[in-house]
Amino acid sequence: MLSSMWALKGGQGTSTAAALAAIGVSVDRPALLVDLCGDQAGLFRVDRHREGIAEWSRGDLTARALRHREVRVTDTLRFLPRGRGPIDPRRTQEILEWVVGSAQVEAVIADAGTLDPECGGEAPDYQLRRTVAQVAGVSVLITKPCYLALRRCEPNTVAPTGVVMVKDMRRALGPAAVEKAAGAPVLATIDHDFEIALAADGGNMAKQAWTQTVQHLRGLIVPAQNRVKQQDLETAATEPKQWCSWWDCDTRRQFMAAASWAIESEWGAHEIDEETGAVWVSGVDDDKDLIATAKVCKNLKPRDWRYWLHQNIYRLMETDFANQLLHPELHQAAEPGDSLGL
Repeated sequence: MLSSMWALKGGQGTSTAAALAAIGVSVDRPALLVDLCGDQAGLFRVDRHREGIAEWSRGDLTARALRHREVRVTDTLRFLPRGRGPIDPRRTQEILEWVVGSAQVEAVIADAGTLDPECGGEAPDYQLRRTVAQVAGVSVLITKPCYLALRRCEPNTVAPTGVVMVKDMRRALGPAAVEKAAGAPVLATIDHDFEIALAADGGNMAKQAWTQTVQHLRGLIVPAQNRVKQQDLETAATEPKQWCSWWDCDTRRQFMAAASWAIESEWGAHEIDEETGAVWVSGVDDDKDLIATAKVCKNLKPRDWRYWLHQNIYRLMETDFANQLLHPELHQAAEPGDSLGL
């Protein structure tokens, strides 16, 4: 799953939007943020001298070596810095193949930066960023309702699959004008969020995972049927759930996100009912729920949930395995080497 975010004019919020989208996607699955414009290191407070794609392109190592230049942001989010200096255009094809190949096994979000059709072609890496935006399954144009930005849509040759409009109360243009100029629907309209601006300045972007803006951007990439079902967000935030009453709202959502990724890896499309813990899995007739699984995870550290559930979700939901862990005195203990870490 390859997604790209780009703009036709600088200052539209592309790098921030790409970072937030990657953070949102990574709440329940591995995600890789590929920085092709050079701003992500600043957003995540990574040493600006950190080597990345540019340094690799001027050497003779294979594309596999790019993995060693990735920076771990959280347990499920990594980003690949652009590095410093020009990216050698002779290795553009290798980079493209590596990015597309990585997208076959995890979510990859590429920050393609500014693709100004009038003067961007002068940059040595313009063709690389433009091609990534073209081949991405989800190619999102980030723009403000700005006349100077929208007038660049006419000579633009990269067709977006959708547009994210960043609101600006000082502009006379609206979503209809943006859609007409871009030739694509406005998939999300986001406000200028003061809290996100502070997080970007303070290097705390990864803590914005459950904000409304991040969830809007995540929704552009993650299939709707694989998101946690939440009928009433206000009630969900205030009322404890009987099936996992020992957790607060944020911890409960963190658990369900980890469970959702594990279920998707094993069965595919599904829904989780936050009110009851019930799970609906596409193509599976028997009823499932997360009640026993939640009780087991109560005794584990949240940072271990994703890996542990990914390794054991089938046994937890298809057998009496959860009860064996909850009542070990009544059942034979789990065999050593089963990757439970208990």
